[in-house]
Amino acid sequence: MSNCWQEKSVQLRFLLGELRLGAVNLRGLVLNHGLHPRPELSVPDLPPSVDVAVIRSHPLPRTVPEYSGVTAAFRYIPDRYYRCYVDLRQTLPDYLKKFSSKSRYTLRKKVRKFTALSNGKSDVREFSRPEEMEEFHVLARHISAKTYQERLLRAGLPDDPSFVTEMRSLAERDAVRAYTLFLDDCPVAYMYCAAMEENDLIYRFVGHDPEYGHLSPGVVLQYFALESLFAEQRFDSLDFGEGTGMHKQFFSTGSLACADVYYFRDTARYRALMALHALLRFTSHTAAAVFEAVGIKHKLKRLLREGPSSIVRSAGRKTPTPAEVHHNADSDLAGEHLATDAHRKIG
Repeated sequence: MSNCWQEKSVQLRFLLGELRLGAVNLRGLVLNHGLHPRPELSVPDLPPSVDVAVIRSHPLPRTVPEYSGVTAAFRYIPDRYYRCYVDLRQTLPDYLKKFSSKSRYTLRKKVRKFTALSNGKSDVREFSRPEEMEEFHVLARHISAKTYQERLLRAGLPDDPSFVTEMRSLAERDAVRAYTLFLDDCPVAYMYCAAMEENDLIYRFVGHDPEYGHLSPGVVLQYFALESLFAEQRFDSLDFGEGTGMHKQFFSTGSLACADVYYFRDTARYRALMALHALLRFTSHTAAAVFEAVGIKHKLKRLLREGPSSIVRSAGRKTPTPAEVHHNADSDLAGEHLATDAHRKIG
């Protein structure tokens, strides 16, 4: 990957759990490590036109403090996370050996169930050529507009001409693999991946229609996409990007411990901004721990993502026995729908 810092806009989002309270757009210098960490890099001098320098996916030991003054800059490290990936330099059968027999059964059962509902055929469409990008964008936007990522986090597939232009440019370099899953000719899940640099395909935007969530369309599409990528042998890895989620841990073959490191100009304004950001993070983590302890975290998350109807549906179900809970644990792991998720703290 390039060693150059790139000047671009940096958005610092203020979240309370999965609720987006607002965001601040900053002028930044950004450096991405990806799956190929480089030696420690010196922090660049911040020119007057830049507010912050950001090193994304920087491998860091746990002993590095969250806050620190560094010359004229103020370092801030939000949640540390694992960057998960799938090594594509193997065959699908070899890859599936990483799962337990129970997990393989669960995964294939979900795929068979969805295929049976689709007249026994898997209707997955792959898009990789420049002339296909606009069609994919229309289909994916149809799904993305319904997702909680877009409603709560404003993190759905971008809906602007410049993004389509970017997709076409990447496709001209054979650096795009995009997929859409259909049921009865209706698009129900999408996945957009791009190799921004080198030969690592980055998992950038995903989503599924919540109406079909009970069929695990995101998991089904993930399986078919991996099946295609293993057969093609074009890319070295599928990089799940920043953040950790159950689906990423489930499908990955490895991970890197890292963090996004922010170097702000050391002023009272930016120290106050970081203090507010850190306070919201602490509040979110504390509230999540309390909700988990009293057993309502999962219900609240479903309420936020799917609306009041999800709680009504849950109320009509019988309380599972301990044996059923144990049986469903593995199924839930495999069935976690693909989603854009917040960074999960390490340690």
